[in-house]
Amino acid sequence: NGISMILFANIVSSLLGRIAVTEDGLTKISFTYDKDSDGVAEVWSYTRSADGETWHWDADPAVPLGSSAFYSYSSTLYGITPVSTLTGVTEAELAEYGLTEPVKTVTFTDKVYGEQSFCIGAFNTYNSTYCAYKNGDTSTVYLLDGEFYTEFELSVESFVHHDDLPAFKPEALTGFTMTQGDKTVTLTRSIDGEGGAVWS
Repeated sequence: NGISMILFANIVSSLLGRIAVTEDGLTKISFTYDKDSDGVAEVWSYTRSADGETWHWDADPAVPLGSSAFYSYSSTLYGITPVSTLTGVTEAELAEYGLTEPVKTVTFTDKVYGEQSFCIGAFNTYNSTYCAYKNGDTSTVYLLDGEFYTEFELSVESFVHHDDLPAFKPEALTGFTMTQGDKTVTLTRSIDGEGGAVWS
């Protein structure tokens, strides 16, 4: 039944050290961004709408966001499989892996598996992996392929949906208007005596 399948998936994910997430099941995600001058990391949080169609930036839901990048996070999280797993890690050993003060924390909610998190520490230049632990369990450290990390470096500007410009032929353009705040500029195209375009 559904419960036993979920339990089985959790066991498999645990054994593999994988993140438990369903396809298209992500409903919320947040991650720490750059630290300020006081060493405090900013947190960027995003929430999926109840109908599942759109995503919102928690700090300002009015900002229009595209959805495609967020949908890809489910695949990214599901695809995170450790290159290696270290068990029995002590609190004293965490510093060796840069995990006493993680450089990034990713927290997300899946509609089946609930809230989860992983903390990322030092980058291993030898094999291009990041050290990390998940769901607060510091006794197990995972070495994760470094390529995934860049996806959690994106700021809100990377997700903003921009309006598509209308298609037009440059030679058919006769004028346009630009407005910024209370200022408006209008330019009109005319043809001079030699057949060239003049804007004024």
